[in-house]
This record gives sequence, structure tokens and C-alpha cells, in this order.
Amino acid sequence: MHGHGEPSPLEATLRALLYLGSFGLVGAGLFSRWIGPELSRQRPRRLWGLLWAGALLVAGSSLYLAYHVARTLGSPEFFAPYLLQTQQGNYLLLRLGLAALLLALGPGRPAPFQRLLHAGLGLAFLLTLSLTAHAGAKGGLALAADLAHLVASVSWGGGLLALALAWGPSPHTTSAVRRFSALALLAAGLFVGTGLLLATTHAGSVQPATLAQHDYGRTLLVKSALVLLTLGLAAANRWVLLPQVRRRGPAAGLRAVVGLEALLLAGVLVTTGFLATTAPPERHPATLPSPGNPGVEVDAPLPQGRLSGRFQLDNLGLLHLTLELRDGSGNRVTSAPGFTLIALQDGTPPLRLAVPPAPQGSYH
Repeated sequence: MHGHGEPSPLEATLRALLYLGSFGLVGAGLFSRWIGPELSRQRPRRLWGLLWAGALLVAGSSLYLAYHVARTLGSPEFFAPYLLQTQQGNYLLLRLGLAALLLALGPGRPAPFQRLLHAGLGLAFLLTLSLTAHAGAKGGLALAADLAHLVASVSWGGGLLALALAWGPSPHTTSAVRRFSALALLAAGLFVGTGLLLATTHAGSVQPATLAQHDYGRTLLVKSALVLLTLGLAAANRWVLLPQVRRRGPAAGLRAVVGLEALLLAGVLVTTGFLATTAPPERHPATLPSPGNPGVEVDAPLPQGRLSGRFQLDNLGLLHLTLELRDGSGNRVTSAPGFTLIALQDGTPPLRLAVPPAPQGSYH
């Protein structure tokens, strides 16, 4: 089913680690090819370390998240069917393959072919993240905005991580800081613009009073506050500290500020993990029924009354369940009991999904 209900700390942590790994995996190659190629040749081991750490975080968090989904479905036995027989599982496997290619490509050199190859692989890798997020179920403009949001955040955050690791008393550090500052300015603008569009798409409004009324909006407000702090620090780097670097060379104080900016971005990652695992305030299916696939109507008499609703697949192949339990007089039953949903398909083990009790008599 699509929709997360109450955010799980484990799922939120795994998603945050996935984003952090993506920063390292894509950011190391971005830094060595566009931001600090001279500095990366002086400190290749540090960038290789960032690349390997990112790849391991991506692989570990993705696979454990799939295992967690399998256990949520009822048994670890569903791990392989989830990976092989669901669209989200297929996207996860594709993500792991692209991560392996990015790792094999290494930090690399700023040759035109390597730049293009790394950009293509990185974009495809980030697309697998968008396709398994809230925007993936919506498609269209929401999916494009989410991908652009990821490109901006990884360019900014990944480049910053690599810069902090490769920092050293070298004239090339000044050149890298100058290039990163220009890139961060563009990335920050794209990040804020796409973030506003996504907030409107998922939450329906960017008004703080409206956002404060639901979990998704409150998490979004926390993320926005951290982003504003990070933007303020980045602005100070750009227009106050960077001119000093150009005059006197890199200083320890600037490195401390860069480290603080990286710490704030880590906070943004944590809140993004919770945001990705919190259901937006939407009660309608992600896609409308099509004439060829209208879903399955449910209408069953029960000893307590009547159960009615619909099963429907969205464009990711995720199951949406909407059910109502009413008594013999047609009134919605309060404190509706929980039950276990069992899906049967030839050639595969049955899938069991526990549906929790519905206080208002409506299951989603």
C-alpha cells in the first residue's frame, strides 16, 4: 500500500542514510570532475574513501529497507519477491547497479567523456530515488521537480562534503572554494524553487499555519528552518568569507564555517528522511482509475454490518486500499477492528499485510 501513516524512526533513519550515501557517491565524482580536480589529484585517497562510504551506505540502507518492508508484509521470505516482483523492488535493484557503476568510475579526471558519463549515471541514480518517493506515485511535474530537487541537494551537499574532506593548505583549495561557491549559489536557488513546488504539490499549501496542522507539514517546517539557516551560512561564505580567501588564501576559520554548513545539511537530511516516510495530507488515490484498470470494488456483508471500498493500483504498481465498515443501519462503525489482508498470486507465496484498527471506521 502507498502511504506511511505514522513515520517509523527506522524507515526515516534508513532514508536519511540513503540520502547521505548518495551525497558521498555522487558528490565525490562531481567534485573531482567539476569543482576541485587539482585538489582531488593531491588527495585521491580521501575522495576514494568518500566514494566507498557513500556506496556502502546506499547499498546497506536500500537492502535493509527492503528487508524491513518484507517483515512488515509478514515474513522475511517476502524479501526476494519484493525485489524481483514489484516495481519499487526493481527500482532498488537498478539503483544498486548504478551505484556499482559510479563506484567503478571512481573520482576520475575532468575529461569531457568522463564528465558526461558521470552526469548520466548520476542522473539515472537519482531518478531511482525520486521514483520510490512520494513524487513517484504522482509522476509528471511532481516527479520532475523531485528529481531537480535531488540534483540541487546532491550538487550542494555532496560537493560540500568532498570539499571539507579534500581541504588543505594549497592554492588549489582557493580555486575549489571559488568554483563550489558559484555552484552552490545555483543549486540553492534550484533547491528552494523546487522545494516550494513540492511543498505545494504534497501539502497543498506553504502557509505555516496550514502546515502546522499535520505531521507532514510540521516536519516540512523543521526542514525549512534548517534550510534557511544553511542558506544564511552559505550567503556569508559567498559574500563575506570568499573575498577574504581570494585576498589571503584559505583560512582555518573558513574551514570551520564549511564544517558547520555540512552539519546543518546533515540535519536537513535527517528531516528529509522523516519527510519521505510521512504520508502527505492527501486522502485520495495517487492516480485516478483508468477505463482499462478501474480497480476492484469490495462489498461484503459481515456479522457486524457491511464492508465496502476499493483496491486500486497506482502507476508504480503500489496497492491503495480504501475500505469503510458500517453497521446494519448504514452508520459508520467506530473503533473498527484490525484484520490481515492476504494477497494470492500463482507461483508466489501469499503476501500477508496486517491492517491496524481504524478508530473512525475507515481504512486507508
